[in-house]
Amino acid sequence: MAGKIVGCPPKNIQEEYWEGQRNSELWYNTFFEICRKYNIQWSKATEKDRDFVTEMTRVTYQNRIGVPKEQIHFFGPRI
Repeated sequence: MAGKIVGCPPKNIQEEYWEGQRNSELWYNTFFEICRKYNIQWSKATEKDRDFVTEMTRVTYQNRIGVPKEQIHFFGPRI
């Protein structure tokens, strides 16, 4: 067992965790950026505004993490 830290998860699990943390932080930063950009306060937003912020966040986030543009689809407002 030389070189192995007891109680420490395997490296691939650690890498997945930290990648998830970085992605989560990027998603939240993007969400708050969109809210500020369009002057929308989530707690007081209408359903239409919330749908807009959610969709803009998703599209912007996917663009930032490198999803190919042809795979990013803007669904627009619900009717």
